[in-house]
Amino acid sequence: MSEIIDSNFDEPDKKNWLVWVFTILCIAIGAAVLIKFIPAITPSDDAVTVDPDEDIVELPVYYVENMDELHLDDTDFDIANYYFRNEYEYDNHYYIDDDNVLWGVGDNGEGQLGNGNRSSYESAPQKIAENVVHVDYAAFFMIYLTENGELYGAGANQNGLMGLENPYGKEWIYYDDIVATSPVCLMTDVKYARASHGGIIALKNDGSVWWWGEIRTTSAKHPDDTIGCSYSEPTKMLDNAIYVTCGSFSMAAIKDDGTLWTWGNNTFGSCGYDSKNQDFIEEPVKVLDDVKMVWMDEVRFENNKPYTVEDDEYDYTYVTFAEKKDGSVFACGKYVDGEGSKIWDFKLYEDTLRTPEEYMDDGLHEPIELVYSDRFQRIQFKEKETINN
Repeated sequence: MSEIIDSNFDEPDKKNWLVWVFTILCIAIGAAVLIKFIPAITPSDDAVTVDPDEDIVELPVYYVENMDELHLDDTDFDIANYYFRNEYEYDNHYYIDDDNVLWGVGDNGEGQLGNGNRSSYESAPQKIAENVVHVDYAAFFMIYLTENGELYGAGANQNGLMGLENPYGKEWIYYDDIVATSPVCLMTDVKYARASHGGIIALKNDGSVWWWGEIRTTSAKHPDDTIGCSYSEPTKMLDNAIYVTCGSFSMAAIKDDGTLWTWGNNTFGSCGYDSKNQDFIEEPVKVLDDVKMVWMDEVRFENNKPYTVEDDEYDYTYVTFAEKKDGSVFACGKYVDGEGSKIWDFKLYEDTLRTPEEYMDDGLHEPIELVYSDRFQRIQFKEKETINN
């Protein structure tokens, strides 16, 4: 037998047999090593596992006109990124040219073009001021900030906004015969400022936050108590702030520690705070940590074009948006739905929202169901695609 094996097992077969034996040996050694270390790579009971069949929750979408102009990817804070140099609002257009000269066009019924007189409309650009870096406008007045930190205003003196005496008291915020037709200096050493429906919020270089004016709205739970915040002269609200903003009826400030503070009308939770049955928050309250930026009513920093009907898609009145430092985005306020949001039944009477108990049931107005959130809910921004017809 040995002779037959020796005679049929030539040199090439011997080499193939050795390779085959070596391969089997390597596989066996590898298997033993793997078995030895399997316990070290097996997930523990505490490990997070993902069910492939689990539904992915899609965050609510809020559309914006231009994502790039929001500076969402910026890591360094620069207040100059948030200056308004081109502002279309209502029937007016204010713009700052390349030489930092401020111009205005449009309604001048309250002297808001600052040209020294009152007129129904000015179609030719009116030169307002030089060395201007920022401008903002409300319904009956405007404000602007100069290079040396002086804050000026022109227009209606709503509850002392323009620093003019108001002999009528503060039962009403607007009197047609008390206006500033020429710009008046409202405050110095100012870093940033914004105009709300009836007030002004200013951030000074020392980090202090100042607000004056009056918040009056008939969209309230208690229509007999619609004046919630009223100061006829600049009043200090906060310290250590780096940014301020406002909506039509609410205000917000970001402190240097990243905390977000709000006050003003909170009927629909737009301050991001549970104020129980109170429509207004008169003193700033802390509502969020690690905040990078905040917007109220609109997600933009300036308005580069005249108003169109399509702009209603970007109008989020009574909604507050906040971007955290990790890039996540949140919203609270009117129609914001999510965990902990609330539902009320209102009856709509002209522009006043009343609960069924506060409204005389004449059969003409059916209750409406309104969803709102006084806590911040996670959302996402998307840029609205332009459709060319």
